[in-house]
Amino acid sequence: MAQEITMEDKIMNKPELANFQLNEGLVKEIEDYNEKQKVGYQKRETKKGVIVVILIFGFCVFLFWNFKGYAFLIIFILGWVWVLLDSFIYNFKKTGTKKHAYSFHPLSGNLENYKKAKELYERYQSNFWFSLSGHKFEKEVANILRNLGYKVILTKGSGDQGVDIFVDDIDGKKIVIQCKAHKNPVGPNIIRELQGVVIHFKADKGVLINLGGFTKGVRNFVENKNLYLVDVKDIINLQNGLHSGKWEFAGVNRKL
Repeated sequence: MAQEITMEDKIMNKPELANFQLNEGLVKEIEDYNEKQKVGYQKRETKKGVIVVILIFGFCVFLFWNFKGYAFLIIFILGWVWVLLDSFIYNFKKTGTKKHAYSFHPLSGNLENYKKAKELYERYQSNFWFSLSGHKFEKEVANILRNLGYKVILTKGSGDQGVDIFVDDIDGKKIVIQCKAHKNPVGPNIIRELQGVVIHFKADKGVLINLGGFTKGVRNFVENKNLYLVDVKDIINLQNGLHSGKWEFAGVNRKL
């Protein structure tokens, strides 16, 4: 039987910049350096392109002036030669047989490895959340909120009147949360139900959590309302402590 993945396993295995001989200052330095090199290369390539166009135009004028009878035929042939040559150069660069025309920061490899490890870690976390049953999912969300210092009441499931978790915000505001562990986006019916729940309990805010996200209709519905949407990425951010005193989810522009 496979060993159950626990929250502690993922937190312990979280990749840190220090593991890759990096820090936030170095990351900014690397990204700025590489961007500067890239922009410089693009400018040089643009200048080369302008010079080539000018030369070709001048050559065409010369041909037309001296060989009027064959000018259009020569221009037609040169045009095809240019198209084929440009296609060859593009494919040559694309296959990777040619090295980059600009240099990278010496620690770029470290940063790339860190980003790959972070992406794998986040994917691993997503798998953990999607593996949970409905009630276990609610418990994990409640545990995260408790660990962040919120007063949390987890309902028993049956007869919950549409609320899975009650939360008191640090400002004393009452929040009702509905949790859905669906792998696919949920539609407007559920968010309309949550709006009714918010009114029924006279709550200040309502939060709909669904791992698989939300349809466009749901996102449009919550505009300018005291309703908030949270998906698996937002849960992972909350789990990793990416908040600033109040809840601040990746997919939500307003603070709860």
